[in-house]
Amino acid sequence: MKVIDKTPYLNKNGTIGLLERIQGTFLLGSNWYGDMKGQEDVIAALDKHLGAKYTLLRNPILPGSQDVRLPLVLSGPAGVFLLNVTNARGMFRAKGEEWGTISGDRFKPLKPNLISLTARYSQGLQKFLERQGVLNMLTAEPILLATNPGMHVDTIRPLVRVVMSDALERFAVSISQARAVQSPEDAELIIDRIITPKTIKKEAPAPVIPAEQRQTPMYDPNERFKEETPASVSSESYGYSSEAEPQPETQAVTPQQVASQAKPAARSVQKSGKKKPAQSSINVSNRQLVIIVGVFVVLVVCLIVLTSVGFYLNAR
Repeated sequence: MKVIDKTPYLNKNGTIGLLERIQGTFLLGSNWYGDMKGQEDVIAALDKHLGAKYTLLRNPILPGSQDVRLPLVLSGPAGVFLLNVTNARGMFRAKGEEWGTISGDRFKPLKPNLISLTARYSQGLQKFLERQGVLNMLTAEPILLATNPGMHVDTIRPLVRVVMSDALERFAVSISQARAVQSPEDAELIIDRIITPKTIKKEAPAPVIPAEQRQTPMYDPNERFKEETPASVSSESYGYSSEAEPQPETQAVTPQQVASQAKPAARSVQKSGKKKPAQSSINVSNRQLVIIVGVFVVLVVCLIVLTSVGFYLNAR
């Protein structure tokens, strides 16, 4: 079995030294080092029964995310497996999506929920492989592996498969004897895409055509003046028979013509609704207006002169 190790805080020898252990525990939690030792036990059990057709990717970062690091990804002829390893100790219960401890008859939920966490790891891997187009209608099977002999899990239809420490060997044998669902080349391609994902080009959105460049049907203003002979008026009322002269065939009116005829009618109704200001029926030019004003001024001046002469004669 081929192993590709992407575990953080490894020294030059590929192992976790004292300094690396302190760094990883400080940044990733107190259970980090125990889980790494549990992964080594799982790798040893799988390596005994799986050949070169299988590849195990250890602690890779899920492409597309900066903080999601997958535990173990196994790919081979039997399929793709997401293996989440825990080295916890105690009595636990896995029921559906629930995960917690058992104290007497009481159930206490725990965080992190290893059942739902394993399922989310698998779903994230599944979506990524589907976007890369390399899963070939398969599913990434989520499995929770308990490597500590002091850990017991009471399972009641859990959301993911739970494998205890004493069943690791049987689990590895079951994978080696499982029916092949993909070729070794496809299995290796899945691992390669996780390490070096293929860039997915986004489809360019359709270009937006400006309103002035859109092709719209031309409006013929003469269509509104086309008259049609009413069906109720017969040809005999006009003094001739329909047999004397052949009538043109009636053409079916298309919906486009109906729409084009309806639009001008609607426009004419809107235009007729607007009231224009009433115009005066008396049109007076500027020249006539000057003459009228001049005559009026002359009359006023004559009236003033006559009035002044009358006062003067009376005063004498």
